[in-house]
Amino acid sequence: MENPEITVEHQNRESKAIWPSLVSFCNSFCEDDAVHIVEGVAILPALVSQMKNKPEHVIFVGNTSDSHLQAMLDHADRFPNKDWMRAMNYSKQRFEGMANFIKEMSFYFKTEAEKYGFPYYEISDDDFENSIDKIVKSITAQVVLKEGSNW
Repeated sequence: MENPEITVEHQNRESKAIWPSLVSFCNSFCEDDAVHIVEGVAILPALVSQMKNKPEHVIFVGNTSDSHLQAMLDHADRFPNKDWMRAMNYSKQRFEGMANFIKEMSFYFKTEAEKYGFPYYEISDDDFENSIDKIVKSITAQVVLKEGSNW
């Protein structure tokens, strides 16, 4: 992952290829009153904006921090059994490549989310739990709970 821009371009090509399957999956949500969370790099703002049955509450989340690599390495050292990259014995260079990809993809999500009118939230490495809590509170504040909702 020496060139994260090219990696993002390749990822977006893959996202477009699997998009029809993802739309079919998301369309099945119309059949219930539950709140669904779908995450992944294949969910691109431009594609979501074109959905016929667009979900009501769509957000994008990323991490553009310059210190994310160090946070990833610290996490892997503290929790080796919970870190997939550590479990696969990734080198520091591979961690660095992933951190660069995450940063570049996050910049892409931020720019595209703003372009298509979706909220973007930044995850903080310094206060990870609190930043996730703020995102969850923001989402739940937007959701109008219906009687019988599974939320």
